[in-house]
Amino acid sequence: MARVKDPFRFAATLARLGIPHPPVAPAWDGSPGDHLSKRIGGSGGAHITPATDSKAKPGWYIQRRVAGHALSVLFLADGAHAVIIGLSRQWCAPTPESPYRYGGAAGPWRCPERWTRTLPAMITRLAAAFELVGLNSADFLVTGSNLHLLEINPRPGATLDVFDRPPMPPLLGLHLDACGGRLPEQLPVLLGCRAALVFYADVPTRIEAGRRWPAWTADRPAPPTMIGRGEPVCTVFGEGPSATSARRHAERRQRELAALAAMEMQ
Repeated sequence: MARVKDPFRFAATLARLGIPHPPVAPAWDGSPGDHLSKRIGGSGGAHITPATDSKAKPGWYIQRRVAGHALSVLFLADGAHAVIIGLSRQWCAPTPESPYRYGGAAGPWRCPERWTRTLPAMITRLAAAFELVGLNSADFLVTGSNLHLLEINPRPGATLDVFDRPPMPPLLGLHLDACGGRLPEQLPVLLGCRAALVFYADVPTRIEAGRRWPAWTADRPAPPTMIGRGEPVCTVFGEGPSATSARRHAERRQRELAALAAMEMQ
């Protein structure tokens, strides 16, 4: 955990492994807009902002900005080897204060043929180098045919909701097996795609006792409670034949849920 979440030790290991990654430093001397400021150990993306000072404050670091779309790889590891469960596309739910706040993920995203050998080999090298066990995820930025590794989350992550469905065996069971050194020889292919997005409150929202939630929501808050503007309300699922269509389905459901919440607040 310490080696994965120390951005400088992490970057040094990636350089030794020959895995492309955006450069990191405690300070920068480039042009404004070329770098991001990130909190060490931060998650969810809400802490990431464009770097405005040339030197990072304590507990933070500077990372060079790289263009591309976000890709997450969910995998199982036993400390030496790894098995990929699936790839998913991710997106942000930006606000003026948090332009990189996590929005959601959809998958499985079909792995391009050019990566069918190189990506599993890369994930296995990472698992061995950091002695990863159980469920983990690796977040990349894809630029053309190039992959840039941003970070590894050495834990079950948000994309659990995307892949934890039949005919896939329960992922928590696979996680426990992998922690015990047992990896599956083969995993089933999921049919269709699922999206899981975070529904954030646009305005302060009160959740009353007895509120009925659609079956396509999860992580529902315990009533009665007040959720502040910009805070997460719940997770919303969508389905579709592709990752893009599943995301659009989840977004339509999110708008439906927001409209219902607005009516209840009147």
